Amino acid sequence: MSSSNAVSVELSTTTHSLSALQDLSNRDLWSSVVVANAGRRTATAHLVAHLAEIDRRELVYDEGYSSMYDFCVRGLRMSEGTAYRSIAGARAALSFPVVLTLLADGSLHLSGLSLLAPRLTQDNHTALLKQAAGKSSAGIRVVLARWFPKPDVPDQVKPLRTGGKGPAPGVEPLSEGRFEVHFSAGASLKAKLEHAQNLMSHVSRELEVVIERALDALIRELERKRWGKTDKPRRSRGTKPGEPGRAARR
Repeated sequence: MSSSNAVSVELSTTTHSLSALQDLSNRDLWSSVVVANAGRRTATAHLVAHLAEIDRRELVYDEGYSSMYDFCVRGLRMSEGTAYRSIAGARAALSFPVVLTLLADGSLHLSGLSLLAPRLTQDNHTALLKQAAGKSSAGIRVVLARWFPKPDVPDQVKPLRTGGKGPAPGVEPLSEGRFEVHFSAGASLKAKLEHAQNLMSHVSRELEVVIERALDALIRELERKRWGKTDKPRRSRGTKPGEPGRAARR
């Protein structure tokens, strides 16, 4: 069967499947998606196992591909990100086959495995995989930061090239309770940061201290407006100190 015919059959099957789902009750649809997701996990583990063995045998070169990445992108039509994660997972599976079981039962997803893969060793893989089980990618980054702490990053404000894009906003764990925060900002915010640093120079010019102080003030103001919170609760009118309230006098 040609590639175009295979795609046509696949699309036809998918359309038929969608049509069939429209006839399911809500309860049956929920049950069906659970089964489908279990099948997806099993298929992912199965694919990663195949990639691991293909990589071990170095078969991609015999088929005219320049690398495993080239095979995944051109041959299997994966996205660049999926190709990277699949290869990382496959190579981890060669050293630690247990990851295939974790992928199949849903304890670990491919994104998480690709984060863990460079750090897994014969000494740590059992404990590290156990702590990562069931966690999101963000949660796994926190686990890795706890296991492999990084030093705090220095304060840094740098201009972007004209027309250039800055790094995507994000919060990256560095170590236990410490995070790197990065985002792009305009000239106005930069000027305000510098002004606040100058005003607080007698305390600290560190951006962490300046921003936390600013956020504390903002949160207090927003809470006051939204819930009427105040640092100094007002005494109700008409009641003197030591005098019982109106309800108590009734």
